[in-house]
Amino acid sequence: MEQLINITSAVSWNLFSFIILLSIIVFVHEMGHFLVARFYKVKCEVFSVGFGPELFGFNDSHDTRWKFCIIPLGGYVKMFGEGDAVNPTSSHNENEDLTEEQKSKSFKFKPLYQRSLIVFAGPAINFILAVLLYFILNIYGVYQLKPIVGSVQDNMPAAISGIEVGDKILSINGESVESFSDLPRIINYTPSDVLEISILRGNSVIYKKIIPEIVSDITPAGKEISTKKMGIGPDYESRIIKRELNPIIAFINAVKQTFSLTLNILFFLGQAFQGNISLDQFGSIPSIGKYAGLAASSGLVSFLSFMAILSINLGIINLLPIPLLDGGHLLFYTLEAILGQPLPEYIQEWSYRFGLVFLLGFMIIILTKDLPTFLSWGSF
Repeated sequence: MEQLINITSAVSWNLFSFIILLSIIVFVHEMGHFLVARFYKVKCEVFSVGFGPELFGFNDSHDTRWKFCIIPLGGYVKMFGEGDAVNPTSSHNENEDLTEEQKSKSFKFKPLYQRSLIVFAGPAINFILAVLLYFILNIYGVYQLKPIVGSVQDNMPAAISGIEVGDKILSINGESVESFSDLPRIINYTPSDVLEISILRGNSVIYKKIIPEIVSDITPAGKEISTKKMGIGPDYESRIIKRELNPIIAFINAVKQTFSLTLNILFFLGQAFQGNISLDQFGSIPSIGKYAGLAASSGLVSFLSFMAILSINLGIINLLPIPLLDGGHLLFYTLEAILGQPLPEYIQEWSYRFGLVFLLGFMIIILTKDLPTFLSWGSF
């Protein structure tokens, strides 16, 4: 009985953390669309947090219905004239039925650059949110391990190359290393197979060339993940530092962190597109839910860090040139700018159908592979 209560508590905590995390990120994303649409005088009919039947809501002074729905797994903004593929310059009866005032508030009658900015604003604000979160974390101060070697594993590349306990890693392939947590990211996402490492040993700087070893690990969800490792561990004894930054440095570092993580995610997607990364390494709702619970249990710093990572992921995914996503709309607008007119309606309709089938199929595949993670929700 006690075990059942513990499992129920863990599942509830993961679910609650996931809903809070996703709701904030999606709300911010849709707010980007909403604010730019309002700026260009587009009538926003609905701002929904969640899907399905409405739980409660209200109408604002611009007659926008703000509603909160029963399924808290996303949200949307419904703009007047949005999603209608009719050419605004055609003589279609639907266009003629609109008054000039209605046309001035319709999304589809706005200039191409305004429609593009409205669509782009959603993903863009996700990157802005990440910068803001990293800025807050940098101001607050984050405990990190110095990049000092605390242990060297036998018969691993680091030991073979002569790296010793007490060595401080300064840079890898020209990229500065500020904390030990930077190492896995740099090692695994560098395009080179050889790591050129600069090390501070005593008062001398020495240089090493290391080829990391590919090691397979089994995650708690039962997935096999291959990573590059040198075979070193951090110094846990007295090397923990707290970086408290002034606002200017905090902001610059926040931009760098967001940019660096964006490049890493793009590199990961590129490797996956080329078939170099298995679909097993993608996560869906179960993985996000579990890691949201873990992050929330670890404290506000971990939760905000995970939120920043997820916000960047959402921004990148939405910019992919897949119909139905923001990137798909931007692709259509680019073609419209080149051709001088929108794509024919039947092409847009079939593209949206393809995008829907592709996204649903991909989500089902990833969700199926990710089910073991859901089964492990009952434990941390």
